Amino acid sequence: MAANKSVEKTLRILELIAKCPEGITLAEIYKQLKLPKATVFDILQALYKEDAIYYKDQSLKTYVIGSKIFTIGQAYTKNSNFINFASMGLRDFANKYELTVFAAKRLGEKVIYIYKYESPKTKIITNDIGVQIPLHLNAAGRAFLAFLDETKSNNLLAEIREKAFDGEDDPEYQRLLADIKRYRELGYVIDDGETEGYIRHYALPVYNFENKVTGVICASGLMNGYNKDEIVDQIKEFKEVAEYVSSKQGYKKPRL
Repeated sequence: MAANKSVEKTLRILELIAKCPEGITLAEIYKQLKLPKATVFDILQALYKEDAIYYKDQSLKTYVIGSKIFTIGQAYTKNSNFINFASMGLRDFANKYELTVFAAKRLGEKVIYIYKYESPKTKIITNDIGVQIPLHLNAAGRAFLAFLDETKSNNLLAEIREKAFDGEDDPEYQRLLADIKRYRELGYVIDDGETEGYIRHYALPVYNFENKVTGVICASGLMNGYNKDEIVDQIKEFKEVAEYVSSKQGYKKPRL
């Protein structure tokens, strides 16, 4: 049990450091995580010796993620079935419709992009791989909120209400709940310029053999240039990509 607790603390420290591109000090880490200073110090020293972290600023002793963690992350991108299978369909889809496409995973209350491909003809600037965004603030994150199992989704929405809306059921939070309900009815997420006035976003969940949402695929492009029928065709084709990726992860669609 002690070993497991040590691993848990190490992961929490690495996750916090990863969220601080400008670096974070020992004092900031143990205060934010509410861990003993000596414990955090020992873990940081071990990680530093292994090149898992290093000093962004030697004088301030601010830690950032090191080369070993980057190497481990690179191995994940090469070996991930989700990325490998998603990239096959997403690249063709992006090139056909001049879009930027992503694969994303969930980290707690945030979504993180783990794959990105831009059509050579794309005309928009989007987030890069590794960027973390609160779930309720973009289409990919909202797909998790809409299509995770109901208990998990409700727990996440309750946490978002506490942290992002000060625990209040204000009009913006109510709109979020209404949007989540609408996405569930549609079977996909569509953001027709609500987040960024000139960009349309699609997002769909991907399932595994346990019928659990393991990731999300999303696509982004300019609002203009397509009529309603063409958008319907895009969504239909995007659904086929999601179904393909899910099937490759062992998902079997329930019989009605």
